[in-house]
Amino acid sequence: MINEQQLASWASIGASTTPRDTYRSVLAALEAWPDLSAVTPDIFLQGSYCNDTNVHGDSDVDVVVRNPGVWGYDISALSANDVGVFNAALSATQYTAWDIRSTVRAALVNYYGASAVTDGKKCLKVTAQSGRMALDVVPALTYRRFSSPWTSVDGIDFVDSTSGRQIINYPKQHSANGSAKNADQRTGGMYKHVIRIIKNARTALYDAAKLQRGSAPSYFVECLLYNVPEDAFRKSTYRDAFVAVLVHLHSLTDYELASFTCQNGLVSLFGLTPEQWTVLQARALINALILEYF
Repeated sequence: MINEQQLASWASIGASTTPRDTYRSVLAALEAWPDLSAVTPDIFLQGSYCNDTNVHGDSDVDVVVRNPGVWGYDISALSANDVGVFNAALSATQYTAWDIRSTVRAALVNYYGASAVTDGKKCLKVTAQSGRMALDVVPALTYRRFSSPWTSVDGIDFVDSTSGRQIINYPKQHSANGSAKNADQRTGGMYKHVIRIIKNARTALYDAAKLQRGSAPSYFVECLLYNVPEDAFRKSTYRDAFVAVLVHLHSLTDYELASFTCQNGLVSLFGLTPEQWTVLQARALINALILEYF
């Protein structure tokens, strides 16, 4: 059984000063570009540095640049009558996810230089420089999931640059739900500690060739743990919480695991899209953690 000292080390949060400086840098880059001033973008962090689940060695700061004035939508939950009301009020636009990507790319090249900016599949990548970490910048439109013609949950709508495929995500809901679950009255503040423990333990398994590298991305790990009951985290030691969380996950059937949602509470964790995990990969992570550390 792994000892409390090692778990306490893994539970600690990674660096915070350099990510903040990196975020301020990209804000300056975007604010300096006049074509973005007309858009008035919503710029915010996502990922581990936003959610305080970063561990030592995390290398990229994830930033979303969202155009709030142009949006896609999901009206599948509306009645036929409400769809009619919605459509009557809808106004069309020719602005696309490619347009915001092109504008943001120009802003980054203008500020950091062409050699520092490359096109990733889902984001624009800016290389690290002295005093600044690497950046993954996601240019996006707004995506609205309507429960009535006037009420929606807002996410982001961006494009896979290699296939042109639309990708929808809800990073603000992910962050809010994680903070709520970490609250003292729910998990005693242990939720994010356990996330960091398991992320570090997973990386150790990668390094020891006991788990296929890349098979358990941090986002999926976080979403997996979000579905674990709160009392499993509410323990007096890291070891007790670590054991309780893994025992619970190991006890579940594949059918029960398959019902899990992402931490945003809106999208299924497991499925067939590239933005979803597989039950087989989750099970491999759970089993490897138990075999190595119990």
